Amino acid sequence: MKHLNNNKGSTITTAVIVLLIVMVLTGGFYMLAGAYYRNTINEYSERQAYLYAKGECTVLGNYLVSYGDKSSNPYWVRNVGETMTLKNIEIHKVDANGNDTGEKISRIQSSSGTITRKSEDKMVFKVTVKVGGESSTVTLTCQQNNSNWEIGTYK
Repeated sequence: MKHLNNNKGSTITTAVIVLLIVMVLTGGFYMLAGAYYRNTINEYSERQAYLYAKGECTVLGNYLVSYGDKSSNPYWVRNVGETMTLKNIEIHKVDANGNDTGEKISRIQSSSGTITRKSEDKMVFKVTVKVGGESSTVTLTCQQNNSNWEIGTYK
């Protein structure tokens, strides 16, 4: 019996194996890039939700600082231990001068909050905002010093 020493079939086999390895690596890198992209989008949405929630807490705190217990303050909680619930808070865009445009920020999926009177000299504002499926909650504690309300600490 005669032995054949031609390697003509090995070139095709090697090319197919190399092509399969390249395809597997490309698919892996594609999956890794997709996961990284989704993670970046989620982190961005969570950061935006945090910033919107913090901004709304600041607005509520500024109402307290500016108006205190006056009847013109719609966010005043009279009695210690009481809580006011805020649903569907509308957060508007502002122009370059910081003026409210009246246009609602469309990226916000939901926003809600509470205002709690913890003591005679302490109010707590808690706002939760959801953006892109990610939620963030910010709490602002305001303290009264010498009959004047002051913006306190964020958590």
